[in-house]
Amino acid sequence: MPTTKSKNPYYLRAAAAKVRAASVTEIYSTDRQRAAAIRTYEELIRLLQFYQPMSSAEILAELYQPRALLQSTLRKLIRTDLLVKVEFEQHTLYVLNGRYNELIKTTLK
Repeated sequence: MPTTKSKNPYYLRAAAAKVRAASVTEIYSTDRQRAAAIRTYEELIRLLQFYQPMSSAEILAELYQPRALLQSTLRKLIRTDLLVKVEFEQHTLYVLNGRYNELIKTTLK
């Protein structure tokens, strides 16, 4: 009796290899985007490494840039998951995502 495609071990290995390659490509692409964001917003990243958590008013006082530009930058970093926005009571603070400390260190060398 001939084996079907789904039971063929070579077919299963090939399918697993395709899935693995797709997931590795996605992870690599996402990390590349994060590294580009780290290099682009290096000054803000370095500031948050030393003085986190910080409110947007504190960041504005340190970086001297327009509020609209800062809000746009913060949104971009939150979208790439490098920055976490923490809200409690009437305060909104921003901190770096600890998952990417090693990526930040290697990117900023």
